[in-house]
Amino acid sequence: MKLATLFFLGGILALTSCSREDDSRDGTRVESITFGHFYGECAGDGCVETYRLTGSNLYKDVADNYPGAGPYEFVLLSNEAYISALPVLTELPQELLNEESEEIGCPDCADQGGIFIEYVVNEVTYQWRIDQATNAIPEYLVPYVELVNGKIAEIG
Repeated sequence: MKLATLFFLGGILALTSCSREDDSRDGTRVESITFGHFYGECAGDGCVETYRLTGSNLYKDVADNYPGAGPYEFVLLSNEAYISALPVLTELPQELLNEESEEIGCPDCADQGGIFIEYVVNEVTYQWRIDQATNAIPEYLVPYVELVNGKIAEIG
């Protein structure tokens, strides 16, 4: 019986100490945040910019598909770009997780564009399309939209 208990406890220990590291002290495991902007009535480079931030890297999507319209094609960016992008994750408003809709405002309805956020935490995926018009979104989101736009311009 003791041997079976030891194997059981060893199995539990092995399962709970696997590969991914916790990103905070409360056990939250952030796997990635994908962020970018999109403009439907737009021509040229910069109409769709998408980045993925993981625990140790930042990637840029070079396929430039409208969010949800096609697969990503990510390429690794520099460590400096990774460090620059970290506030997109660390400043993510917790209120956003309580939003009932994936669409906030009316992103790109009047050619004003939108922000795309995909947040994967504890194997749960959250997605939002957020209006660029600050008068169409909750006040708590305005600084975050400005931050995301600033980081896209800085990294881009």
